[in-house]
Amino acid sequence: MVKALHLFNPAPGCMMFRWLRRATAAIAVAVCCLFSAGSNSQLATTVPPELVIQTGHSSRVNCAVFAPNGRWLATGAADNSIRLWDTESGLELRALHGHSNWIRSLAVSHTGELLASGSNDRTIKIWNVTGGGREPLTLTGHTAPVESLLFMPDDKFIVSGGGDRTVRIWNASSGQLTQTLSNLTAVVALAVSPDGRYLA
Repeated sequence: MVKALHLFNPAPGCMMFRWLRRATAAIAVAVCCLFSAGSNSQLATTVPPELVIQTGHSSRVNCAVFAPNGRWLATGAADNSIRLWDTESGLELRALHGHSNWIRSLAVSHTGELLASGSNDRTIKIWNVTGGGREPLTLTGHTAPVESLLFMPDDKFIVSGGGDRTVRIWNASSGQLTQTLSNLTAVVALAVSPDGRYLA
């Protein structure tokens, strides 16, 4: 059975990319402009979204994140792998292996240099996606799957949320745990204010 993630904006004037490969898991992405030409244009509900199918994972896709410049997309799946895709051509750029269980969460730094991944193996890995074959930095501390991740606005810290009902703040360069917020419920979503003052 094909598993798909559908990302689309059903706006008129959309620009779409098409590609299709065979596999047991797929990501369907429609790349659209946010608004059609003209300042008074409204989203058209009669224009059906067009799906772009991307494959390569051998099991379901659990999470996805675009690079800040939109040039690549990272996906994490239940096949324990992360894959980077070129959004223009649809070609797979790299496959990242290192986790021993499902990938649950992904986050990319604002510079686009670092990619963080959280897994059912209870670890976080920080990948330098511009640094060739460097080994990822592994962060340990969660006692349950890592459900959510984000980079702080200055990219100096990574925040993780887990099924162990904690939020943990890590130094993105050293991997050192700097703070733990506990006695929460399972943390499956995180958000930070643009100035970095508030974390939700």
